[in-house]
Amino acid sequence: MLQMLLYSHGQAISYGELFNASEEIRKKGISTDKPLALNEDPVDYLKANIYKDYPESIQAAGFRLFYTHARNGNWSKVRDFLKHPDIKVIHLMRKNLLDRYLSYQLALRSNIWITMQENPEEMLAELAEEQSDIVPILWETPEEQQACAMNIHLCGGSTKNLPIAMFKGQWVSAEKIATMSSPPEPAVIIDPFRIKDLNVLESYSLVDTVFVTLSSGIPGILHTGPNWPETRLLFKNKFVMNTLAGVVINALCIAWNVSIEDVLQENDLEREEEVIIGKEGKREIKSHALTITKPR
Repeated sequence: MLQMLLYSHGQAISYGELFNASEEIRKKGISTDKPLALNEDPVDYLKANIYKDYPESIQAAGFRLFYTHARNGNWSKVRDFLKHPDIKVIHLMRKNLLDRYLSYQLALRSNIWITMQENPEEMLAELAEEQSDIVPILWETPEEQQACAMNIHLCGGSTKNLPIAMFKGQWVSAEKIATMSSPPEPAVIIDPFRIKDLNVLESYSLVDTVFVTLSSGIPGILHTGPNWPETRLLFKNKFVMNTLAGVVINALCIAWNVSIEDVLQENDLEREEEVIIGKEGKREIKSHALTITKPR
């Protein structure tokens, strides 16, 4: 899966298995115009064909090297060359030895050593969704996990049990919202920047219909590269659905037992209205927010 992502990355080039003993495999996939010959100097070959000058848009180039590749003979000198500090190595290991053995045997029988998924977006979504289970191990705070959830959602994956919003003073996940026995209706969704000024108040409370979540933007890194697929934006004409507010809305649809299509038709997601979001003592606190109404 990592190989597929590298193949599809607009700023990286992956040349496949340059040092496979099979010339046929060396020519397969995304390879060079001239595969490495058995009697060819591997270091000279890499310098001339792989680690060469590229257009500014290409930031990295490399290839796949297995444990069994370039172990003996003329090619073995490449292993010392790859110790150069400017060469970065991604070291992948499959811990399950049975899976590794079965994969190898299947490849031997089918002679298919690498496959390209017809739908790279499905692959990206699957990989992103896997991260939902890993994020809590890597990041401790709910704020950090929420930021990860945003990226997972943008890649088309489910955020599962990651915290995506504050509701009634507690972090909630999409799964938590979807299983609410009495979900708020209508629901109010407001971005954290709208309420940050409330921190100067001695005390205040939000009303029980308010979800505080990211609804006004997407990570800046996605604005920097030219190759982020436009189709990855799940709702081109409903920008807010690409944010975590969209995850909240989808989860509310499940809790309300209505379709997302009916909710989108019923509500104008491009228009925020001034609504009551909380109280400071007896004083009402108003702010601009999205109000999501359940279709009748």
